[in-house]
Amino acid sequence: PDIQALTKDTCPHVRGALARGVLKLGAALGKEVYEGPVMGLVLELLKDEAAEVRLELVTSFSEAGLDTACVATLLPAVTALYEDKQWRVRQAMLSFTPRIARELGERMFMSTVGPACLKMTTDNVCAVRQSAGHVLRSLCEVLGPEWSREHVYQHITKLAEHKSYLNRIAALLCVSALHETGDNQVVSDDDCCEIFVPVVRELASDRVPNVRFNAGSAAVTMWKRLPTTTAEAELGCIFLGLEQDDDNDVKFFAAQAVKSLKS
Repeated sequence: PDIQALTKDTCPHVRGALARGVLKLGAALGKEVYEGPVMGLVLELLKDEAAEVRLELVTSFSEAGLDTACVATLLPAVTALYEDKQWRVRQAMLSFTPRIARELGERMFMSTVGPACLKMTTDNVCAVRQSAGHVLRSLCEVLGPEWSREHVYQHITKLAEHKSYLNRIAALLCVSALHETGDNQVVSDDDCCEIFVPVVRELASDRVPNVRFNAGSAAVTMWKRLPTTTAEAELGCIFLGLEQDDDNDVKFFAAQAVKSLKS
């Protein structure tokens, strides 16, 4: 009862402290309390009027050992947070999304929060759009290549054709994130050449200089992932065009990129 009263405290810092520690407290009290009264507190705090309280709670999700039952209980409430008015809450929800996907599986994920997550690639805050691209990479690792081709790759190609230049840039940010070097390659060389190289080639001649600049950046990331001969054959023409671009920034970036890739 005393803890329940803290959810109504007039000071948002107190409610924020509760939000930060409530899941750890629940874990210490045992599964029955964790999945009962504690989940009730969490659901109430998720609707708190103060953004800092919601942010503290969502940030703690990634550190908590939430099982499938807990995730399912929280699902209706957390789905709404993908459209939270505070961009840091939306960004924090993105970091929790791969965990949701892992617990729910492909089908339930796409029938609940999956579409909301994909929509975040076009968020009105740049930091959220960038985070969304990296989260898509994690989702591809969790849900596998077939899901990636059906949902993520198609989503990116549609963004690349959008009339808004910001959406076209968002597509390129996603391409770069998917092709970053790391322990796991989420995009095969064949998919890279067949699906994403044509996207980057097209956008490298976009009418908006900032789109062309980001196309060059994506091409650099892809080049580092592909075998050298394949990269030269598939991406070389992109840099040839950008080196002669009318925009000085694009031209300078392309020249520096070519110099770096050949060194």
